[in-house]
Amino acid sequence: HFLPSDYLRRAAMLGGRSPHSHPYFLYVGRLDAVKGIDQLLAHFAATDLDVPLCVVGDGPLGPELRGRYQNDSRIRFLGTCTAEQLGPLYRDALALILPSAGYEIFGLVVAEAFAHGTPAVVSEVCGAGELVVEAGAGSVFGSAQELDRALRHIVANPGERDAMGARGRSFVADRLNEEAYLDRYEALVTAAQEARTLAQEAAR
Repeated sequence: HFLPSDYLRRAAMLGGRSPHSHPYFLYVGRLDAVKGIDQLLAHFAATDLDVPLCVVGDGPLGPELRGRYQNDSRIRFLGTCTAEQLGPLYRDALALILPSAGYEIFGLVVAEAFAHGTPAVVSEVCGAGELVVEAGAGSVFGSAQELDRALRHIVANPGERDAMGARGRSFVADRLNEEAYLDRYEALVTAAQEARTLAQEAAR
């Protein structure tokens, strides 16, 4: 998995989080039970954390969730957004939250958030947790209590939030760019070909 070079360039051009932006957390994805969005919204509705959650995306749970939380000012449904609209939303968020209730091999939205200098708080269920740990750019949670602690830590420590975001940006620039991905792919193909040749020679 990689991010196209043009995407990384556009993200870099947006710069860092705007000092005039009001703090918020961000969810980007389908409004579907397997994504864990219903549990995430229930968590925000119950917490006393005075930071809103912006929800980007739509899906089968959309009408039900919008109706249930229409009077909660801390939960803001933004609908679907274009890539151009998403860029500033990623950049200015305190963190992206990926609450997946089912296993996902790779969280593309996490890589996109990293490209914009934004850390991620992800469920231990999804494979993106490995990405977050390797990059040192966020937190992995396994319970509502761990999620709450991670969000409060980010709110209380803006300098650390920015440092995690910078590590995430460096990680995708170095490891998930198009050129690096193709280099790794070519190296794997070459190694496989060499191993096959050695095996054939040994069998003669």
